[in-house]
Amino acid sequence: MAEGDDVRTRLLAALPHLTPTALRVAGVIRDDPAGAAQLTVNQLAERSDASTSAVVRLAKILGYEGYPQLRLALAAASTEPGAPVFATDIVADDALGQVLQKLTAFETEGMLATADLADPTTMEAVVGALVAARRVVIIGIGASGLVAMDMDQKLTRIGMWSHSYTSEDGALVQTSLLREGDVLVAFSHSGETSSIVDATRRAIEAGATTVAVTGAPQSRLARSAAHTLLVAGREDGFRSAAMASRMSQLLVVDALYVGVLQRTPASAQALRRTYEAIAPQRRYGTGLERFGETRAGVPAVSEIGELTTESVNPRTTALDSMSVTELLRAMNAEDAGVAAAVARAVPDIARAVETIVAARGRGGRLIYVGAGTSGRLGVLDAVECPPTFGTDPGEVIGLIAGGPGALWRAVEGVEDDPRAATRELSALTPELGADDVVVALAASGRTPYAIGALQYARSVGAAAVSVSCNRDAELTAYADVGIEIETGPEVLTGSTRLKAGTAQKMVCNMLSTAAMVRSGKVYGNLMVDVNPSNVKLVDRAQRIVAEATGVDSDTAAVLLAAADGHAKTAIVMRLAGVTQAQAHRLLAEADGSVRLAVQG
Repeated sequence: MAEGDDVRTRLLAALPHLTPTALRVAGVIRDDPAGAAQLTVNQLAERSDASTSAVVRLAKILGYEGYPQLRLALAAASTEPGAPVFATDIVADDALGQVLQKLTAFETEGMLATADLADPTTMEAVVGALVAARRVVIIGIGASGLVAMDMDQKLTRIGMWSHSYTSEDGALVQTSLLREGDVLVAFSHSGETSSIVDATRRAIEAGATTVAVTGAPQSRLARSAAHTLLVAGREDGFRSAAMASRMSQLLVVDALYVGVLQRTPASAQALRRTYEAIAPQRRYGTGLERFGETRAGVPAVSEIGELTTESVNPRTTALDSMSVTELLRAMNAEDAGVAAAVARAVPDIARAVETIVAARGRGGRLIYVGAGTSGRLGVLDAVECPPTFGTDPGEVIGLIAGGPGALWRAVEGVEDDPRAATRELSALTPELGADDVVVALAASGRTPYAIGALQYARSVGAAAVSVSCNRDAELTAYADVGIEIETGPEVLTGSTRLKAGTAQKMVCNMLSTAAMVRSGKVYGNLMVDVNPSNVKLVDRAQRIVAEATGVDSDTAAVLLAAADGHAKTAIVMRLAGVTQAQAHRLLAEADGSVRLAVQG
């Protein structure tokens, strides 16, 4: 790893865990690494409105002996040919295209940093433990729980005994039943989720091998687990770590999955058998012809082998002979091309965002629909919107073929029934209508369930958006806005949960985040509609109020309490000098925009 890459990786990994003062210093460095390298410790402290001791402490947090060593590393980073720069924060004045480009840069930044943080020895040890495991239990709460479900689905598909638990009780009960020879994989970006930490402790006491996947190397979870895999994902004012860290967590899951496949021929055979079990249904077209629902001008038969996502990747034909490090580098190199593929689709993504914003302005909903990995990614984006943007759970909805049970256990064959999507969409309350937007996700671009969803959406006047990973996808023909991200052959042939899954996650992040920015859910780059539903989010809400109004943390806490915990109301109360009731009225008149409420 080059020294410049190292300082960028260290800073990115540390950002979510720094104090406000350290964050100010880190912000100056992040925004202009070359300029920061020219500053003395006193100059950097003055520019950051911090003390020189705070600058030195940050240098030590990043692993340097002192500021001179950090300054040298920054200088090296600035002079490296093609050295990457940090993704810059989204601001309210950014054009929609800029918002989408910055989101792409954020995702790429996190995945590259995760690859740099990967320790080959630890990765080898974790893969070895999984291969030898009697059974594997995977736990996570909230969005981390959905990543746990994804890993469970992958391991189950290759014949391993695994199960994911995404509730506190389930995690605690199941880990208490583990014993020597079992493996626990625990997901928590903060590494401080109490139920996950407690469950890991129980697994250790039971003699199981424990693996932590976290973004906090000094957290309780990281310190207690036998093996720790670090992921990077930087938060900013309205983009939660859940949006970036989950991409990094999925990258780690993919690497472990392929590592197990490399080392166990039986796993590869199990994958082949499960594929062959459903191949007859997939091979003979979309499945629509079985129900007399083919569409004029769209072929009823689409051979899977003709799809680029199903073709053999010539760059990874020696996958089973690579070391873990070589494997990670190969996967990272392939993933690097995903961001560029998404960037080429920005104009279509922008059209979809404008469609969603218009629908939200009429009181409509954003509804993700998909099967398998595509469905899980839609659900993941939907469940992150309420805590991040303060939306009602009914405003952004995720539907997966096979129902909620398909989130944690693969339900094969359900994707081939287009009428299943019709049944689920028609059961929504209130009924699907012209004010709603349905986004159908399908890597292949020809999944009958996704096609059925868009057919029904258009039949009732709802806007239809498709997201696929093949050019000239059948799904596009059923959409008002078609987004095609041509990701090409997968590292593991046909495993579209890899690059295609990454691309779909990036698009979902863009759709929801950009739509919420344009819907008045942010002020500056602060997520002022955050729902402070736990201790971490209460602290974040206080920091948002302090940052937006310029008050200290104690005053921010008082303001937040006076606003019944609503950061947006507290900010308007302070900046406009009004009461809570008056702030509510101003926000209502400004359609929820803090900026307009204060200016008006």
